[in-house]
Amino acid sequence: MRGVALVAATVMAVLCPALLRFTSPAGAEAILSDPGFESFGEGPWTVEDGVIAEPVENPGSGFALRVTLSGGNTGVLQNIEGARPGAGYAASIEVWGDAGVTAVLGFEFLDADWTALGAGAQGAPATLGTGLHTITVSLPAAPAGTANLRLKVALNGSAGLSATLDNATLQETAPEPTPSPEPTATPTTAPPTSTPTAAPSPTPTRTATPTKTPTPPKEPTETRTPTPTRTSTPPKEATPTRTPTMLPTSTPTARPGSAGFGGLLANGDFEQVSGGKPVGWAKFGGEVASNVNAARGSFAACLESSTDSTKWLHQVVPVEGGAWYTAAVTARVAGPAAASIRVSWYASDDGGGTAIAQHAAAETTSATWTELATGPVQAPEGAGSARIRLMIWPAGSSNACFDDAFFGLTSAPPPTPTPAVPVPPGKSATPSAVPTRTPAPTRRVLSSPTAPAPLQPLVEGAATPGPTTMRISEIFSDPPEGGRDAAFEWVELVNTGTAPVDLAGWVIEDGSSADILPAAIVPPGGYIVVAGKSAALPPSATAVTPADGEIGNGLGNAGDRVRLLAPDGTVVDEMSYGDNTSVFDPPPLAPPAGRTIGLLDPLADPGGDAWALTFTITPGAQNVFPLPAKDTPPATPTASADDPHREPIPLTGTSRGGGSVAPWMILGGILGISVGMAGAALAPRIRKAIEARRGK
Repeated sequence: MRGVALVAATVMAVLCPALLRFTSPAGAEAILSDPGFESFGEGPWTVEDGVIAEPVENPGSGFALRVTLSGGNTGVLQNIEGARPGAGYAASIEVWGDAGVTAVLGFEFLDADWTALGAGAQGAPATLGTGLHTITVSLPAAPAGTANLRLKVALNGSAGLSATLDNATLQETAPEPTPSPEPTATPTTAPPTSTPTAAPSPTPTRTATPTKTPTPPKEPTETRTPTPTRTSTPPKEATPTRTPTMLPTSTPTARPGSAGFGGLLANGDFEQVSGGKPVGWAKFGGEVASNVNAARGSFAACLESSTDSTKWLHQVVPVEGGAWYTAAVTARVAGPAAASIRVSWYASDDGGGTAIAQHAAAETTSATWTELATGPVQAPEGAGSARIRLMIWPAGSSNACFDDAFFGLTSAPPPTPTPAVPVPPGKSATPSAVPTRTPAPTRRVLSSPTAPAPLQPLVEGAATPGPTTMRISEIFSDPPEGGRDAAFEWVELVNTGTAPVDLAGWVIEDGSSADILPAAIVPPGGYIVVAGKSAALPPSATAVTPADGEIGNGLGNAGDRVRLLAPDGTVVDEMSYGDNTSVFDPPPLAPPAGRTIGLLDPLADPGGDAWALTFTITPGAQNVFPLPAKDTPPATPTASADDPHREPIPLTGTSRGGGSVAPWMILGGILGISVGMAGAALAPRIRKAIEARRGK
């Protein structure tokens, strides 16, 4: 027994210091709070965009933070008070996660009112999926006016992917002290031997001295030498009245000129760049790139098109039904094209499903920067999200560039009284119809920037009447058979319209070649499979096979593009997956061997976030997807809708009292080990006692 007690005491002596380290607060000299993500919940780290963030055990370092993306861009950030102008800053963080997620670490410098000062600094992006990455960022000197600092990890990827963060660091290098003037040449030591008429002669030697010292007396120099750069700190007395994580509360209808512009949009000013592309924006079709010829700031986003199909950049934001919003962007066009900003409303909270309504601003065809705005528009009752699109309608090779995109809450427009107009004799009192734009008025309806924009039909690419209702709905690109698998691949199509479609003369393409489809009637709501010659399909599936027995040149396992064209050459639907970003950026993940990816809703707008890994393969039938996990903790409610700048959502999983549950878990484990060891030592004696009693 004494041996058991000795072992248990040894275990406690070794592990209790570690327990105390877990519960001890960080040292006062630490710049970054909770660098190891140990105090989750109400800690200093916050997460944007309502994604799921949860602590996970990281053996050897307590806990880490796992973030599950909701599609597009999100950020994990911490606000630090008391940054100094001229000081140098360097930060790092460890990150790992799913393939297809990119991570970038960056600084944003803010003044005493938490308003951003310029574009900040950003490190090199890391593409996850290949083990642990340590991403860094540094800046030798913070800009003038700096009073606060925001450290942010920007994560970008498709919905459902995750990244894990741990072991963040932040170091500050003190600014170079301002040299004090030498007190040797004081004006009072000028020799008095010269005659009064010659007194002006020493002035050339004394003129340099006042320029070195702003104040003539030398006594104040002692108060200036400790922190000469802290002259702007008096406003900091007001900072306790605002939470560090709160963003500036500027009016959403204003167009601020500082970085961080965008309202509810992430990276609305396009100043955050990763891999030559704007962070936070997904695209449909064309090629997107950041461009230094900006309307304001350092970068704009340009979408280049080589075909006539409609293309756009887009981003999803949460909204509240019945509230009033405004959207705006500055745009310019090169080549035969028009550009605009469009808002599509959805009942879902993630931009999924069919759009229930939409509004758009007037469009531009100008080569100079032009401001476009919807004016106040009201979200339909029941709307939960909006997709903001920066649109280009090309008529040949062209491009559209965008800057200063904005979407945010605004006030309802005042009712406009209709003035009484005298009616001439013999004329009708019925007002004449408002003239509409003659080319394709149903495609794009112009709106006044000062009046509510009219509702519009669904965007191009979504289901519309006629043959354009054919959609690509499921992709089987990596069959389990060995060797060349092109003959076993298939692509499923669905007719979302109300009329049958004959596929005779239609074309299906991959990224390198095309095939003409044979005749086949697809009824309304019906499915058909374009299959390789050896594809294994159920008897219930209707299928057609290209003449050469393969789809294009064979679908790439790691990624490819699939395009469907009508007999007249119109691109009816297209998608890309895996490592192919020619259509969707970011694209959905490539399906693993023997699995498929499918369209979540055949009536949904095209986009990478409209595709997901299916639960089971269903060629020729409706797609089936896994049910969402029921035990997923709900996200912390966001700020009220009347706050145009909603606060980042704090992490969930708070323990009472604000401390971590990890120390008590460790203590329980230690006690369990001790009890177990004691029980193991006593077991032989207990057994002998029982046997002796039985012998009696």
